[in-house]
Amino acid sequence: TALGATPADTDEFLVSDAGTIKRVDYSYIKGSSTIGGLTDVTMDATNFADGLLIQPNSDGSAPTTGTLSTAIENIGIGHNTFSALTSGDYNTAYGSRAGTALTTGSENQLFGKSAGGSITTGQYNHIFGMNAGASFDTESNNVAFGLSALGGSIAGGEQNTVFGNSSGDSITSGDANVIVGYNAGDALTSG
Repeated sequence: TALGATPADTDEFLVSDAGTIKRVDYSYIKGSSTIGGLTDVTMDATNFADGLLIQPNSDGSAPTTGTLSTAIENIGIGHNTFSALTSGDYNTAYGSRAGTALTTGSENQLFGKSAGGSITTGQYNHIFGMNAGASFDTESNNVAFGLSALGGSIAGGEQNTVFGNSSGDSITSGDANVIVGYNAGDALTSG
């Protein structure tokens, strides 16, 4: 290849590897020109339209999901994020194990380690903080901000708004509660 020309994949280069000179093909060293070309990224894939998924734990393999079926406009970044996703739409998850169990739930925003990690079909949840909303599954319309906020064993509790570390973490079936403060509402279960 002429100096200054774009190399072909079969062109060879000399590379120093800890003092040992090796000949390698350009295809080996050129890298990807798009984020979707990286092996641990899924972007705009079949049944994952307008979506982006980056799982750093995939060891260079394509990210793991459920059997995708028309999941659109989802963005996930984190260890095992969206690993069960099938047809949920418009979800955003950022953090190790955030949204791990999500299958068909839609329009959830999950930020933090294990945030909303058990949500399967729940919708319209806004969860921010490590382990916040960690035990939801089918519950919807909850807002939680703070470490372990609404992080307890919720069994049907919906339309709750909670701000503060460990606040509302005892709610099980309580609906439409507003709780503010560190550990606030820690005795509230079904109110």
